[in-house]
Amino acid sequence: MRVGIIGVGHMGHGIALNVLKGGFPLVMLDHPGNQPVHDLIDLGATQGLTPGAVASEVDLVILCVSGSPQVEAVLTGDTGVIASLKPGSIVVDCSTSLPASTARMAALVAAAGSQYLDAPMTRLAKQAHEGTLNILVGGETAVLDAARPVLNTFTENIDHVGALGFGHAAAEAVGLGCEHVSAAVGAGPVAGPHVGEAASATATVAGTVIAK
Repeated sequence: MRVGIIGVGHMGHGIALNVLKGGFPLVMLDHPGNQPVHDLIDLGATQGLTPGAVASEVDLVILCVSGSPQVEAVLTGDTGVIASLKPGSIVVDCSTSLPASTARMAALVAAAGSQYLDAPMTRLAKQAHEGTLNILVGGETAVLDAARPVLNTFTENIDHVGALGFGHAAAEAVGLGCEHVSAAVGAGPVAGPHVGEAASATATVAGTVIAK
């Protein structure tokens, strides 16, 4: 599986490094906001000049940008990811995005014949470089299973908290100090039989994060 990453900042650099160390070919977006990437290039990473150029070469695209406006910018447009996705590709949004935006972007990705996971992170750049991030994943189990070999390279814990959008809803709950976790997750863009399950999983993860 070939992997792309858009957003090689403090967190993204650690993710990229561990993906390469895990043996996956990596294409990253050449962007002035990146951290220095000489070490990544030495390990075999290549660069694309646009988000679409990255997407056209890979099977899984990791987004590690600031938030929903940046995610929407790199996904849409003539040179965006969606315009060049290969059918059956997976987009993994590790950014701090809004659940409603996640739902919209996932629908566009699905219309292009690909799949989406929201997978925000609950640790810091140090853990990204150590390959011990925690991620809260929303999306279909089969899609997560397909992405898991790549995600395993930079994580310690992968918590599947429910359907699409539940990852970002859970991250919001953690960011709010874990108050009213069940209500926060229940307000996510996708409601269904796993709402209670997602709330319980989020509460467990949130407790772990606060304890650390």
